[in-house]
Amino acid sequence: KRDGITFVLIDMATPGISRRPIHTIAFDDELAEVFFEDVRVPLANVVGDIGDGWSVATGLLDEERLLLGNPSIAQRAIERLRRLVRLGRLTPDERLADRIARAEIEIEVLTSCFLNLSEQALRGEQGADASYLKLLATETTQFILDVVQDAAGEWAALRSPPSLQGERVDINEMFLQSRRLSIYGGSSEIQKTIIAGRTLGLPR
Repeated sequence: KRDGITFVLIDMATPGISRRPIHTIAFDDELAEVFFEDVRVPLANVVGDIGDGWSVATGLLDEERLLLGNPSIAQRAIERLRRLVRLGRLTPDERLADRIARAEIEIEVLTSCFLNLSEQALRGEQGADASYLKLLATETTQFILDVVQDAAGEWAALRSPPSLQGERVDINEMFLQSRRLSIYGGSSEIQKTIIAGRTLGLPR
């Protein structure tokens, strides 16, 4: 089924290509639909061999998923949470304190996993674990920002960042932007299918 796919680089300025922005819940248009109408691309733009595009694409996606697994976004999220708790008017109850503690633990787990898989990649051992890392980074970041919403209380209903003790605190902007992490580099459902087949050996 994978034979016959060819990987081709296409200049977006090529005649026949049009782009239709997709306005997201975060009020931007980072995502888009791309349409091709009688587009011609030179053979010089082929990457690898003709018919061997699947191996090129999977190699590229594994690399992308490793990069998407970088904990930097989740670390920015946890800093927002720490800042909100520090500046907030609330003292976390037992339930919220437990969620905050879990967020702190999960950022450490993600960071350790990223460093471990980065070392494996340098040794040429990268594979389905990149899907696990990407899934872990997505779910960790989204969970932390969910806790930010929880800790913010009524401030979570504000579209614009509130000013607390003279500091601008982002509550909603990053939370809304994080929703798209679930589809970057292949949706979370695709990552689970890859893990099931390539790591656990389950039937597809």
